Amino acid sequence: MRGRASTRRFAAFMERTGIFLMEYQSVRDRIDILNRTQTPGDFRSLHDAAEALASMIRQQGGGGSTVSLTMRGLGSSHHILVLPQAREELLRPVVAREMQRLYPELEDPIVGFVTGEPVDRRTRSRPEGGTPPQELLAAAIPHAAMRDLVEVLQASELQVDHVTVLPRVLQRIYAEVDSREAPTAVLMLLNGGPLFGFFFDRELRLVVEPPAEGETAQLSSQFVIEQLERGNLYLRQQFRGAQISRLLLAAEPAEFGPLSRAVEEGMGLVVERFAPQIGSSNAIAAAGAVLDAQDGRGLNLFPVGETKKRNAERTTRRIAIAGAVLLAAIAWWWAGNGVMAVIGWRNRINTLTVALDRRAAPLAPLREIVEKRKQSSMQIQAIETVAAERQKLQQLLQALSFAPQANVAIEGFSATRDAQGWSASVNGSAVSYQASDAVGSVHRFYRELPDMVNGTSIALDALSWSDPAKDSALTRIGFTLRYTTAPSDLAAASGTPPL
Repeated sequence: MRGRASTRRFAAFMERTGIFLMEYQSVRDRIDILNRTQTPGDFRSLHDAAEALASMIRQQGGGGSTVSLTMRGLGSSHHILVLPQAREELLRPVVAREMQRLYPELEDPIVGFVTGEPVDRRTRSRPEGGTPPQELLAAAIPHAAMRDLVEVLQASELQVDHVTVLPRVLQRIYAEVDSREAPTAVLMLLNGGPLFGFFFDRELRLVVEPPAEGETAQLSSQFVIEQLERGNLYLRQQFRGAQISRLLLAAEPAEFGPLSRAVEEGMGLVVERFAPQIGSSNAIAAAGAVLDAQDGRGLNLFPVGETKKRNAERTTRRIAIAGAVLLAAIAWWWAGNGVMAVIGWRNRINTLTVALDRRAAPLAPLREIVEKRKQSSMQIQAIETVAAERQKLQQLLQALSFAPQANVAIEGFSATRDAQGWSASVNGSAVSYQASDAVGSVHRFYRELPDMVNGTSIALDALSWSDPAKDSALTRIGFTLRYTTAPSDLAAASGTPPL
């Protein structure tokens, strides 16, 4: 028999070497930590870690409570991907495919990701009108492992509301506590090894989890400096000479002093504490899951964990329905008050129309002449418009000759004409031995096509990836592009409707 649900809330950081658990409560816009507990371990699976976590919460009398989790390892994986900008439903299968390619051990994965700002490493504007790609922080975990975690916790009457990974916590805490845009390195010293994050333009650009030399307490300053220099080299190569100017360090007091002095002397960086108001590195890792779950748009690997987002959507729909009902009531009230005035004006207009028709009878022959001239002018203009629109269609077809230069094969093309202009749809594919080359070909064709046709808008409607089981040598990416372009100058000036 299930016990009564509790209002107590816990957050935990789980890694192979142990579990950090804290009880907290939300007070207005802050989080108050009520209790902290840490248990070392050597967990070989997520099942073992989940049993240890359930035991820790039961010992505190937390049955029926809710828990948010931050995971490191234990079957979870993460990676920063660079992909073309597209809708979430189009990106999700591509992200899942890339994560399985990078981590072959992932079977039936649950995938989550958060998107960053577009990556445009040039300082000048984009004259060709293309769109830069975007970076995504993606994470995945096998569905069976997540189901095992949930079943173990539910057996102890515990509810899971959010599961995220350590790099997302690093990204979320950095956005919460720091507002400066200077290139920055963040280092968290944890029992399972150090975690380095490198930020440029307030976006997480690189995550490094090097194997430690030994225990975290014995981490040498030279090892830390070497990792910082490697990250600094990456930022300098990728972002036009950018260099980190400071280090945010989360470490115990005994570690912070020696490391901060060594980094300041060896690299000339300003060293500050990372999220000192939260506390230790373990506490930061656990509290990050709570912050990531607050707005419902974080990186959540829990399969039914979008409760807040769904509640927000449901509230929005209710407000929209109430607004529509109110507008309908106002419209009926306005119509009822004005109906008599409308009837009176209609009778007045009918009387004036009859009087004008009587006076206009002598002008009937002139009206016929004017009407015939108008028809002749419209016929001539229609002929000229047809010629101009044929030239426009030829331009659309000639633009497709650019496809071989971008290593893209065109498999289908259709175009329609409406009052706003031409709407065209292009089906094609890019094939390469390297997935990145195929993605680059699609992106180049997507970026440069608008200039070829003087397009006003372009959209990526579909993106498909070949099955490596059927074709192990080549990667084929199929796509569907839809773009619009203005009508010919003659049609635009005359306002001619579609032919």
